[in-house]
Amino acid sequence: MRPTNPLGDLQVDQFVAQYWQKKPVVIRQAIKDFSSPVTAEELAGLACEDVVESRIILEKDGRHPWELRSGPFTQRDFSRLPATHWTLLIQDVEKHLPELTWITDAFHFIPDWRLDDLMISYAPEYGSVGPHKDAYDVFLLQAQGRRHWKINTRIEADAQILDNTALNILKDFEVEQEWILEPGDMLYLPPAVAHYGISLGDCITCSIGFRAPSHRQLAQSYLHTLIEHIQSDKYYSDPDIQTQQKAHEITAHSVAELKQIVTDYLSQDSQWLYDWAGTLLSEGKKSFQAEGPHDVHDMTAFINNWQTSMVLYRNTAVKFLYIMGNDCVNFYIDGQHISATTGLSDYAEWLCSSLQISWNELDGHPDREALLALIYDFYCHGFYYYQ
Repeated sequence: MRPTNPLGDLQVDQFVAQYWQKKPVVIRQAIKDFSSPVTAEELAGLACEDVVESRIILEKDGRHPWELRSGPFTQRDFSRLPATHWTLLIQDVEKHLPELTWITDAFHFIPDWRLDDLMISYAPEYGSVGPHKDAYDVFLLQAQGRRHWKINTRIEADAQILDNTALNILKDFEVEQEWILEPGDMLYLPPAVAHYGISLGDCITCSIGFRAPSHRQLAQSYLHTLIEHIQSDKYYSDPDIQTQQKAHEITAHSVAELKQIVTDYLSQDSQWLYDWAGTLLSEGKKSFQAEGPHDVHDMTAFINNWQTSMVLYRNTAVKFLYIMGNDCVNFYIDGQHISATTGLSDYAEWLCSSLQISWNELDGHPDREALLALIYDFYCHGFYYYQ
């Protein structure tokens, strides 16, 4: 059930070279013998919880075509749904059900900072969210039942959208390619590929989405951080000013001097640049922001509790990343920066990827004391916990 390669007979290197952000591909039996990790009833239960982001989309029999309803829902809401033509979608399932993290972890041939979430949808006969385009990469893994997928790679960016609905449903959609996916089959779609999935009977689909910050988001974040690092007592100077006949003209020379000042700042390669990247890329949704334990134990009590529970668990709701420095390893977790000595560099990937750490793994470890201090720091931030 837990594959090292979720691409079936397609090799990772081949997929990245030929398909990633280039063109769609259907992978038959991407995960062999795959079955849905959750039932429709469990998804409905999640949709009734306040902390879970959930939606129901009704193509028909709602207040208007393609009606969007947002959760949390009640049992009565589900009992009043029509027999067909609707879809339930649950976001961030792997954060609410950490035991499903293995699904997203299987896609770690793509950098983890690109991973957004595992969304799981349920639909009865003819359920759909309509023809649309997304601004991110997505792997659509069929978990239960069958789904009829139709795509079009040639729809323009300014294609018309249906009126009177909160969904970005394409008004005109012509089928370019189509497939029927069964459990274990997977469709990969690069950004901006129009797609239209229709359930053929009861259907559950896992969507593993990979988002990227927009250029505007990057520029805003970078410039905000840059301004904080510019000294306020530095001013434009022109000791080599050129004489000019027209005093009111802004010359190309002046513009070039101004541009050079800005360019020099934009081309900096200092530590704060790496800290900016690590902080930005590890930031998660506010609803999943880590909180330290209410009663923070001292190191001795922490060790005693760990020894008692035997296992320390990683907070799978937050992003764990790191950047190697010259004399240290910098961890960026949930938008926070924690630096550790370079002696712990070899353990960075292990600390970020291990879903749980048993006490026995540290007992007698050559770097036990340094690792204990770092893990204790992570615990105080809410990045690890014991049960």
